[in-house]
Amino acid sequence: MEQDLMDRGIRPTTWDWPDRSKWWLFANGVTLNQLDGSLVVPEHMQEVSRDLVAAIDETQQETFHPQRENDELTRALKNPEHPRRAHSIGVVPWKVAWAGDSSYKTHRKSKVEQEEKLCALQEEMNRKVASLESQMDARVNEAVQLALSQRGTAGSHPDVVISPASQRRSSCASTAPSDVQAEAPAPE
Repeated sequence: MEQDLMDRGIRPTTWDWPDRSKWWLFANGVTLNQLDGSLVVPEHMQEVSRDLVAAIDETQQETFHPQRENDELTRALKNPEHPRRAHSIGVVPWKVAWAGDSSYKTHRKSKVEQEEKLCALQEEMNRKVASLESQMDARVNEAVQLALSQRGTAGSHPDVVISPASQRRSSCASTAPSDVQAEAPAPE
């Protein structure tokens, strides 16, 4: 279908798409317009084809990096690939289908993804802590300024009594000034 259009000098929309995505669309009723090579999409396939085109555009702009488990079609369909199976090949284990492929090592990829997530979480927590610290500093500064302003205007308010530091009282309730004890009458 695509080659017929190319032979006539018409470049189909799907020409540089991954085979898996093209084959899936064609198998589900999507065809190519024979006049201009654009997609002819049935009503029931509108959403999936729109999401697939968006995912392929993101891949071409390098804002999305497809991997075997998370490629354009998987993203458009919004369902994960079945683990340990090679897609578009049949029921063949991945070890056989991708024996020479270095990206087969999913442990290495998952470790990198996990480290990226951890770094993102750490950066987010650092931003939140910095924000909370600045809010706390602002509140403390406000409280200090309020206390200083009240202390400076304490003489003008008769209700507010601020004792000088030299007249601090003891925390012991039984301690009384010596003058008070001398005036008390002697027991008989």
